[in-house]
Amino acid sequence: MKRLIIFSVGLIFFLVLIFRPIALIKGINQKYSENRILIEYEIYGCGSLVIRVIQGGEDMVTLLKAEYPNVATDEVRFTEDSDEPYLHFDSAEFWTAGLARGYQYIIEGEVIGATKGALKCCAEDENDVAYNDIVPEFRVDSWHTANYMPYYKYGNPFIILILACGAVSCLAGVIFVFIKRRSK
Repeated sequence: MKRLIIFSVGLIFFLVLIFRPIALIKGINQKYSENRILIEYEIYGCGSLVIRVIQGGEDMVTLLKAEYPNVATDEVRFTEDSDEPYLHFDSAEFWTAGLARGYQYIIEGEVIGATKGALKCCAEDENDVAYNDIVPEFRVDSWHTANYMPYYKYGNPFIILILACGAVSCLAGVIFVFIKRRSK
């Protein structure tokens, strides 16, 4: 009986690890400001990645309006040293699995300045922008998802394989102990 409990607890532990969210989930209904924005990624044209601001853009732009009167409220670019969501996913899966669309992220950090909007990848001129000429530049300190994104679907494939093997081993142990007890 003791082995059955140990294997059962192990199985539950591995299942919890596989089905846990990839990042902390925060509700979408909260107060947004210049330091907390709600974004989603959008693929423009043949592959330009545009970061669309859903909420918090107006507060962010108030810091820059005096110096940049034409700064956009619906787009943002992240600094090179930002810890943005895109960096935590396999890039091929990010584009093909729909992570660039359909998921929203709550971003926390600070406005650093203004920069050129997302570049148009198929343009003749390499300075062509997809939507806005001038957008806020934002340094990301932390981020959360607004949607449930299970680890087994979007996490590191190697770690998922290890967790799946552990879960299968525990399940096999539970079945073995259960069969052994039934045969006595």
